[in-house]
Amino acid sequence: MSRLVSGVRTLFRRYPFVTNSAIYGSLYVGAEYSQQFVSKRWLPSPAEREDIDYATIGRYAVMGTAAYAPTLYFWYKWLDRTFPGTTKACP
Repeated sequence: MSRLVSGVRTLFRRYPFVTNSAIYGSLYVGAEYSQQFVSKRWLPSPAEREDIDYATIGRYAVMGTAAYAPTLYFWYKWLDRTFPGTTKACP
């Protein structure tokens, strides 16, 4: 387990843009999928159930990983440079 955690930390340090994009994209897709699952499959009666709209989920994947994640990544990098933190770092 320790080697896994060490490997993940190395991955995050070496490729922060890629890992942030992958994580943000997966959270974005997961949120849309869970919203559709609850509203279309779980809450309605069996006669009213609809299929999950995978085309929409695909669009969320593209926007989450290719548009929003890079924008937010560079926005927070700019914020960190422009307004540096003043608190002490944890040991």
